[in-house]
Amino acid sequence: MKLIQLQPKMTDSMLDDKLAKAYRRLHKVLAIAETKPLSESTISKINEKVHELNASTKINGALYRLVNLTENEIITILEQDIDIVPVGHYSKKWTAVGITLYGIPFGIILGLFTHNMGLFAIGLPIGLGIGALIGRSKDAQAAAQGRQYDIAI
Repeated sequence: MKLIQLQPKMTDSMLDDKLAKAYRRLHKVLAIAETKPLSESTISKINEKVHELNASTKINGALYRLVNLTENEIITILEQDIDIVPVGHYSKKWTAVGITLYGIPFGIILGLFTHNMGLFAIGLPIGLGIGALIGRSKDAQAAAQGRQYDIAI
């Protein structure tokens, strides 16, 4: 089975538009996916996502969001099935995880301990820093193992 080709919708006339850039980035992700040995189930999942995008009648902002959503879903499929990720993937992911997993609880504990919930916000940058460090180390580990492809997200 082969991957379905992406059919851009009038993005040729929008050279500097966000939508055209999103289409080009998604096209690069699909081109990289074609070069990798994919299982039949992975190919069918990716084809389903591309078919939904090709069949969409959305325009402008709604189409831009759909293209980004499709790209993120395909990146997740590739990460789960063949364990490859784009450059900066873990940094982006772990920054958000660090804020929610470490920063918010730390801020709540600090606020409750000092009886001043205004200190809740101090935990957010601490969690951001922890998440960024974890993400950078995971990105470096993925690069050392050759599991990254050169598309910055």
